[in-house]
Amino acid sequence: MTKTIFFILLYAAFNVSGAALIKWQLKGKSLETLNEWLKLVLNLPFIMAFLLIVLSALAFLKRFRRTVFH
Repeated sequence: MTKTIFFILLYAAFNVSGAALIKWQLKGKSLETLNEWLKLVLNLPFIMAFLLIVLSALAFLKRFRRTVFH
């Protein structure tokens, strides 16, 4: 039970942090051209935020797999 709560908290922390970083990167920007989109996507904080969201999904799937199949 403790591991389940740990992975849920890990999932929530990574997911919220990643979403907040992406929202912060988008604040006040208009993405009308391909160049503006590329600048956003290739920006280091955006890449880190995306990786945080991927890590949150991995934490969730790891806990889900252990709960269902064990």
